[in-house]
Amino acid sequence: MDNTYKKDWYLPRALLKSVEPLENVTDDTYFEPEMLRTSLENNKTYIKVMQKKFHNFKLIEIMNELEVKEHFTFIHPFYGIGKYQRIFISDNMEYMLERLIN
Repeated sequence: MDNTYKKDWYLPRALLKSVEPLENVTDDTYFEPEMLRTSLENNKTYIKVMQKKFHNFKLIEIMNELEVKEHFTFIHPFYGIGKYQRIFISDNMEYMLERLIN
């Protein structure tokens, strides 16, 4: 029996990202209109400038060697490999913190 998932260094949960981006999700459908609004005519918001694709994310937990529990799934922007994007989820799974450096 392999108990790798029970080692001290192993995190209790894993966040998975779908390989293929979602084609039907855009900035306009994902973000609130207030986040995309600008006060100047030829201005762009930070959200519109950032290159990203939207993916399905899934938070899972390995319960034992035969069971994997899916806690929740959500759609979220992915800014690409090589970009500094880190997503942290609290232990009680009520809060998500995203750290971005562009």
